Amino acid sequence: MNKKLCSKCILPDNYVGISFDDDNTCNFCKERIKNNFPEYQGKDVLKEDINNILKHHPNRKYDCVVGFSGGRDSTFMLWYIVTQLNIKPLAVFIDSGLIPEQTIQNIKETVNILNVDLKIVRHSYLKNTFPYHFKSWLKNPVPETLITFCVGCRLGIHKFVDEEAIKQNIPILFYGGTPFEGKHYKINILKTDPTGKKDISFIMGYLRQVIQNPSLVLNPYCLIIQLKEYGTVKFQRKKIKQHGIHIINFFYQYIRWEEKLIENTLKEKLNWERYPGLTTSYRGDCEIGIIRQFLYFKLLGYNDKDDHLSCLIRDNQISREEAINRICGQHNISVEMLKKTCKKAGIEYSKLEEIIKNYER
Repeated sequence: MNKKLCSKCILPDNYVGISFDDDNTCNFCKERIKNNFPEYQGKDVLKEDINNILKHHPNRKYDCVVGFSGGRDSTFMLWYIVTQLNIKPLAVFIDSGLIPEQTIQNIKETVNILNVDLKIVRHSYLKNTFPYHFKSWLKNPVPETLITFCVGCRLGIHKFVDEEAIKQNIPILFYGGTPFEGKHYKINILKTDPTGKKDISFIMGYLRQVIQNPSLVLNPYCLIIQLKEYGTVKFQRKKIKQHGIHIINFFYQYIRWEEKLIENTLKEKLNWERYPGLTTSYRGDCEIGIIRQFLYFKLLGYNDKDDHLSCLIRDNQISREEAINRICGQHNISVEMLKKTCKKAGIEYSKLEEIIKNYER
């Protein structure tokens, strides 16, 4: 696939919603120049805001809840909360049953080193729905509906992490999302209008895919989980606010996400290791995520990693040349690793192989 890349970042010309000016600079880079990432308020302001919340909750066992996936962002955030903010968190890990063993080991090592209480909540939403959604996708294997592979995951995270804060009356809730995550194209590619921000564009886009592939919604259990996930993600934050719980946007509002600092901290302070077989620490904390990223790259020619590295270029953390050198290795996943991942997820690798060969032809 011959692709034209942005002259500033590494996004290709088939990236959803992209356009180029006369200098071959993409609209995302131009928007970054025009509208910088928010100015981070820093540790002192964060500590002050936390103290102003906690003084109204004198009788508490924990100061905050941390949604702890075992990935690098939430792991660094947990380390920072304990060692830099000196407050007491409850780490909540949501186990979908499809978490790599290396991630489990990282979680155990981290909570032991930091002496943090860990709450493990297990659910089967993802494990029960993925085999059906995968078989449905095979009937019309397009990148737009790869999003169904992870149905149930976000439901488990938002439902159980938030409910733990409500149940234990913990006043602060931390999530580890960052401005450098490659995620927007997965939603935008499904919309009827990729630049539209309204939910109706997403809903109509999904209905269009259902018309083309009705099996996406023919399983009653999977359909219920789809609806629950959309509703939970959409309305859970309102529920949190109704209970007087404060959500802190750690990496968006206060602390700048810095790749070298984060990776050095994880390695030197927490003995954190990436998923064996991957050349990056990004997007390796879920078996389904590994499969889905592989398919996005094969079908589109890019995935979250291209998006992520492009964000780092715009933030002046890496050069474009470094990003190009890194992305080549990051897209390479061995057949042996994919076979092992597919087996754990309950699907046949041969089905993936057949789809890719047909698509390439």
